[in-house]
Amino acid sequence: MSILDYMGRPMRKYGKHFLHLPRIMGRGGAKVDQISTADLVNLVLTQRGSIDLQFQFWLTITFAVIVAAFTARDRLAFRLRLLVAVLYFLASAHLMTRWAFDGTVAERWVEILMSRGVDIGIPWVAVSLRLVLMVVGSAAALVFLLKTPQRKSNDSQAPTAQDA
Repeated sequence: MSILDYMGRPMRKYGKHFLHLPRIMGRGGAKVDQISTADLVNLVLTQRGSIDLQFQFWLTITFAVIVAAFTARDRLAFRLRLLVAVLYFLASAHLMTRWAFDGTVAERWVEILMSRGVDIGIPWVAVSLRLVLMVVGSAAALVFLLKTPQRKSNDSQAPTAQDA
């Protein structure tokens, strides 16, 4: 039995995994009854691992943006800050969209498994907390990046030998 992609073409196998996992049950692809329960469980676990990796990548780029903005402070021109903000927003939006898509695909596979008597629960509290963290964290990082940096006034500096 070969697994086909959504256009009916055979999928390439890389190790234990297939290319384009979410499309395995698409139009013209493999039918649900052709996929064993063990393979579906493996797909759900692989999908969860992919979601975790996406979250780790989002966390990495978020902290990188915060550290870069803090380190550069007022030395970073506004246009460059704006460019970084747009790139960060696009990367975050891409990761959140991909995360949502992967989650809906995994949810369909979990429903199929439940219809077969296999109970793989979806941790909805963790899903909700991760979504809130990503939305609030992205917004906070963008605000931190785009806020006008405060220059230190000369009054707050320590007196020099000339002042004495």
